[in-house]
Amino acid sequence: MNGVIDFKIWTRLAPDEDFRLPKISDCTFELIENREAAIDEIPAEILLSLDGICHLVHARLSDYEFESSEQYARKFALKLAGSLDGAVEETGKPIAFCTEKLLPPQITEFTPMLTLSVWFSCEKRFEDLYEDIVSLLERELPFALPSKYGKEMPPEQVYGDRNAFVEFLKDTPTPIWYAQKPVTHVHINDANRAEAKRAGLRTNRISIRMPDALYEIEEWKFALRRLLKSLTLTVGGFFGQICRGESGVISWWWQGVPLELGVACTFGEPYYSLIPDCAEKGEKIADGVVYFEEPYGPYVPTELVSMPKKKLFGKERRYPDDFSAAANNPIKV
Repeated sequence: MNGVIDFKIWTRLAPDEDFRLPKISDCTFELIENREAAIDEIPAEILLSLDGICHLVHARLSDYEFESSEQYARKFALKLAGSLDGAVEETGKPIAFCTEKLLPPQITEFTPMLTLSVWFSCEKRFEDLYEDIVSLLERELPFALPSKYGKEMPPEQVYGDRNAFVEFLKDTPTPIWYAQKPVTHVHINDANRAEAKRAGLRTNRISIRMPDALYEIEEWKFALRRLLKSLTLTVGGFFGQICRGESGVISWWWQGVPLELGVACTFGEPYYSLIPDCAEKGEKIADGVVYFEEPYGPYVPTELVSMPKKKLFGKERRYPDDFSAAANNPIKV
């Protein structure tokens, strides 16, 4: 066989100080690493399924001749992950969880929701970005990949072939995209390819929706903040936000920077050059692109802000008319 298999065992607990790998007579089974793990290196599927992962044991099997050696090494890795509360990432195989996963929040019509959204110029075309968007979600938020998708409600196509899904997106102006629990939906608002009866400035937007309670889990909070930055860079966003509850931007109808920026936000051009705090206070994530977390967000000049109109008791803001347009809107079709 003479192959090489890496076993990365991500756990909540650390092994004993005198921990050693077992000897396997016909091969090399060596310890590559045994150390604390940083949150940003934990695979997203593990990070978002198990809280408190903080340790990595990396073992490598090589130069083996018999299948029994591979089976023995795998059995050891799974047993170790089970005793230390964790999961095994093995070369060429799905992740094996050896302890109970986090229970997803139950969703009803009354469940508070969170939305991560990025708006970007119509000069960018979704069909040129889908390959990168899907790759990004695979890496950073795999639960946002579809459980089902299609052109009509309810979607009937089950996700399996990622290349077929990317081609479907390129050929479909308004895809229906049901995500995997606990993420509920990914919404694509393609201003270049979809018709809208209502007049007004439309921009491209991608948004990801999920229960608000996930933001209370440190691993999800970290992953969503990281995704907001990455997605902004991937699509060239001029504004992005993680919003708990009602957003100050209705879908793709861009009327200016919302009064409430969200719990985290990003700014790119042209807003980067128009808001002094972007260069002075923001976390730079690329040239002309910055990231903020509330309550340390930027001061946005009033002329750039889209203000909410008076809200009638019990009425949700669902239409562009519920907000006044900013006096200065630098975003052009």
